[in-house]
Amino acid sequence: MKGRSSLIKIGMVLLSLALCLGLTGLGGAQEKYPGREITFITGTQAGSANDLVLRVLCTRVSKILGQNIIVMNKPGAAQALALVAIKNAKPDGYTIGTIPSGAVGNQLMKKVSYDCLKDFTYFIQCLGLTHGMAVRTGAPWKTIQELMAYAKNNPSKVRMGIRGIGSAHHLAMERLSIKIGAKFIMTPFAGDIDALTNLLGGHVDAIFTNLTFLPQVEAGQARLIAIAGAGETRENWMAEFPNIPTLMELYGIDVPTFNALGGPKGLSPHVVDTLHKAFKKAMEDPDFIQTAKKVSSPIIYLGPEDLTKEVHRTFNSIADIVKKLGLQSKE
Repeated sequence: MKGRSSLIKIGMVLLSLALCLGLTGLGGAQEKYPGREITFITGTQAGSANDLVLRVLCTRVSKILGQNIIVMNKPGAAQALALVAIKNAKPDGYTIGTIPSGAVGNQLMKKVSYDCLKDFTYFIQCLGLTHGMAVRTGAPWKTIQELMAYAKNNPSKVRMGIRGIGSAHHLAMERLSIKIGAKFIMTPFAGDIDALTNLLGGHVDAIFTNLTFLPQVEAGQARLIAIAGAGETRENWMAEFPNIPTLMELYGIDVPTFNALGGPKGLSPHVVDTLHKAFKKAMEDPDFIQTAKKVSSPIIYLGPEDLTKEVHRTFNSIADIVKKLGLQSKE
């Protein structure tokens, strides 16, 4: 009887072990990623500089992963619409997108439904950001020094087009206005394309955005008068515009930025690793490299760990700027 009982116990243990192994096998099959189409959400406007490069990048990544990547533009509310959509997505790797540094300023200056430090999983940065100031070709100001002198002598006369309140562009222009002792009329737009359209239409006097306007500069419709970014040396800037000054050179102003790709909080290490490797491989694609060069977006790689650290570092830097400007949220 005792022997029979022991056999029954051994049988139950073996059955349990078999079931566990079977379930583990099923779990492994379920974890195959990606097994279907991926949605890539960006808060940039369709046709903007960043959008053009991202679409080329995603096309290459889709070939590497063997699944389509659908790019969805959700501009507006200083990119908050896109960020909330990414945050609220299921953390399964099938909804990812851009999480730009402009989101930080927006978060620090008003109540938003996301937290850059808590609500996202970052897996790669492929591109840096270069910003520029432009005026219409027929404008009376040939240089940024001339424009700033006019702004100083004519308070609240210069209408400065920017991409959203709280964006890196907005904060840089607030710092510049204090630096030169002038007052701009800050005019926010949903994206670079809207800002450029209003510049060419004469509704603003100057714009400070990403370099979406370069084709208009080359066509003679607009004049580039300054460039800016997060670095401090000209080596970070565009070789094709060697005579264009930087905000750092003239006024000591950099533009702390990151250009992260990520998904909602809780992405599994396997998904993060898969996306990181695919996007990193795609950065070698000649079409991506050429498109980035065409719109003067520097190719700057950061992996998941370094990118997460950079997000925290930039957050603290922008928080300090917002505090010094007295623009922090009172809510």
